[in-house]
Amino acid sequence: MRKWMVLLVAAILFVGTAIHGYSAPQTSGEILKSYGLVTGDYNGDLTEDAYLTRAEMMVLLARMMGEFEQASEYEARSTFVDGGGTHWAERYVAYAQSRGWTAGIGGNRFGYEARHTIREASVFMLKALGYRAEVDFTFATAYDFAVRLGLMVPGSGLEAGAAGIDPDADILRGQVFDMMLQTLNTSVKGLDLALIHFVETSTEALHVEAVRPVNRTSLELVFSEAISELGTVTVEAPDGLMAVTGLRSSGSHSVIVTVGSEMGLGAMYDVTAREFVSEDDNVSVYYFGSMLFEQDFSPVRAEVISASHTAFALKFSRPVLGLTAGHVFYGEDGNSPLGIYKDAALTQPVVPEEAVSEVHVWLAYKSNGILTGVPLKVGTSEVFIAAENNEGRALTDTWGEPYAGGALQATVSGDLTAPSVTRMEMTSANALRLEFSEDVSFGASNMDVKFSTGALIPNLWLSVSGSGRVYTVQLNDANLEGKSIRVNVRNVPDQAFIPNVLSVYTATFTIPEKPDVERPYVVTAVKDTVSKYAYVTFNKPVDVASATVRSRYAVSLSNSSFVLSRTPVQINGGRTYRLSLTNTEYTLSQSTGAQLTVTGVKDLSGNTMTAQNFSFAAMTDVSKNPPQLVSVYATDSRSVTAVFSQPLTRVDAGAFKLNFNSVSNLTYTVSGGQTVVKFQSPSALPANLSSVSLFVDTSGYSKVQNLYGINVKNTSKKVEDRR
Repeated sequence: MRKWMVLLVAAILFVGTAIHGYSAPQTSGEILKSYGLVTGDYNGDLTEDAYLTRAEMMVLLARMMGEFEQASEYEARSTFVDGGGTHWAERYVAYAQSRGWTAGIGGNRFGYEARHTIREASVFMLKALGYRAEVDFTFATAYDFAVRLGLMVPGSGLEAGAAGIDPDADILRGQVFDMMLQTLNTSVKGLDLALIHFVETSTEALHVEAVRPVNRTSLELVFSEAISELGTVTVEAPDGLMAVTGLRSSGSHSVIVTVGSEMGLGAMYDVTAREFVSEDDNVSVYYFGSMLFEQDFSPVRAEVISASHTAFALKFSRPVLGLTAGHVFYGEDGNSPLGIYKDAALTQPVVPEEAVSEVHVWLAYKSNGILTGVPLKVGTSEVFIAAENNEGRALTDTWGEPYAGGALQATVSGDLTAPSVTRMEMTSANALRLEFSEDVSFGASNMDVKFSTGALIPNLWLSVSGSGRVYTVQLNDANLEGKSIRVNVRNVPDQAFIPNVLSVYTATFTIPEKPDVERPYVVTAVKDTVSKYAYVTFNKPVDVASATVRSRYAVSLSNSSFVLSRTPVQINGGRTYRLSLTNTEYTLSQSTGAQLTVTGVKDLSGNTMTAQNFSFAAMTDVSKNPPQLVSVYATDSRSVTAVFSQPLTRVDAGAFKLNFNSVSNLTYTVSGGQTVVKFQSPSALPANLSSVSLFVDTSGYSKVQNLYGINVKNTSKKVEDRR
């Protein structure tokens, strides 16, 4: 029974991702997508006005029966003649035939693109709720029974009495979504719980994480995301429903619910919540839970949950009253904030008379380069919450118990390292490409170009395009072929709150006299079966605009060729491009004989490549070959070197830690072809390194990745003494 219920809502392989207006309410399909229960078609479109077909229903059946993986890998063909063995759903239809789920429509035909009906959809929804065919309903009564259960959304065109309603009419995808969402929010047969409570929704969906008492007439809902619109809440006491008299935020993620009469200590209360909307417009998963109403006598605790130069967020273990900006001090000089707010956008000021669980403390801002307020520095600073402000206003919990105040720690991770030039190359006889180690502000005033002898180049003027880390510099109105030039880059600031500046970088280039006439070609093609990516690397820089055209890449099978649906992405500004495959394209790529075709890409000189084909089966799977930590050794009292098996394109210091004296905040440089990471410890290493190890942890925000975004797995290695 539960297996049917869980698998229904993960159903329909080819139903859509939301394309969502800025102010229009979400459709049922968009809500289900935010729950992680439906996905897009091979174009990523929702197509709610398209009809559900018999072929798509076979995918639905495979999911409902818990045999989707078997069906998606089924190799045999069906006996049906109308699909030609090439229909996208052939393996699902063939599997359904082998399992006896379908015998077709007669004449050894299946009717792949024939449409599904409202009555047939009603049957599957009723089965999902635990009702049995020929016991609780028949095929003839299925629609009427579904109407009585409320599975037809008013205004969907499916409800009884709708204009021209015919239960045997074809059903649209949008109508299927409406029925699925109503079914999820309907009680299972014999239970008071809606089907959604038995379904595993996405961890990224908006949902209630906790419900807790606030005082005798209030409780608090804590959500997984910041809330932008309030929904509806019901509270039921042992003797019946209670009147809900108010809803208001107590922080970006929390809401206070006020009821019209006092709740009794030691009693259980049933709470439901629905239709709350997150800041990214997701609708909350329907919530039902029970809350034991009892007073919490433990001391209120506070913690800093996030911090930046300009603001930090405080979270209390339960709501507090009386909080003002005068209760909060920070930094070595005991600075006062500019204000305190309930939301991260700093639009809802905290009112002392209202209970709050989470507050955002505004410290400083920049306008036209002018700093107002006192920002937090990079590193760890002290935050102090006073029991009373300078006007004598006490801080208490909602039961009237005083908050004792105390010191907290706020840590700001920031950039203290000046940017560097990681790559500079001539992309043509009159163009330079620069890559920096981080985002910078770069313009023509930050560069000068002269002959390598130091002489000025007549008529030369520079123009710059690009942003972030990558820039292109055009060398205009000068004939440089066959000449040697020296390029100086200087005084380039990064994007830190207080910028770090690259002082000077110099490189020399000799520009060939003959133009480049060699065609570009792909030197390697690999795949990532976990992320459903393919990567192609060219033998030289290619034109980005040309290399990121979808029609240059296709999945080829037999005599058919399917152009990729998603735009290729250049990786780290280099010669490698990532191809993101849709579910359909990935499935095709796994077929015997499937190839990746690459054609028509131009290099920076305008040369066009010859078409190349690569067997997906023969491609190296980079997801199975993560970079490895090969060795770790100390070279002096504060220096530790780590050697990896592959070049790294992302190295975050936060992923590393030495296990002595709780040492963290390591600084580092990367060299040796991007395989050697050299750390500087803030504390001297012990004389005996036998118990000292370097730990790599990429499970959080900090990452250590190769070109393909594959992380070094969490590991540790003892530090060898080479001092």
